[in-house]
Amino acid sequence: MEDRKHMYTVPEGYFGQLQERLSGIPRRQAAVTPWMRVRPYVALAASFLVMVTAGTWILRKTQPAADVFPMEEWLTDANPYAVAAILADSETPAPTTEEVVQYLIDSGINVAYYETDD
Repeated sequence: MEDRKHMYTVPEGYFGQLQERLSGIPRRQAAVTPWMRVRPYVALAASFLVMVTAGTWILRKTQPAADVFPMEEWLTDANPYAVAAILADSETPAPTTEEVVQYLIDSGINVAYYETDD
């Protein structure tokens, strides 16, 4: 059992010469290129571009077609009085009595048609 405790051994004088051997290793500094400085920003921009592109694609695929909900149907479903309010705000004024009389005269409709009590 005692043999298993000391399974690995260190050569004589290993730690005494360790500092000397480590100082003998030449230090090399990695040259920082412009690409190495810009690379994180390019990766960030690319990830945002991918997210925006995927989001736009998903939104376009999930939106209903333009003809599914015509504006008139939406207005009537949402508020039945909205269409009447929009039509009431129309810029075209209602015809005057003189214009109605002139239209009836010009149309050639017989007066007897309007004088019936039906």
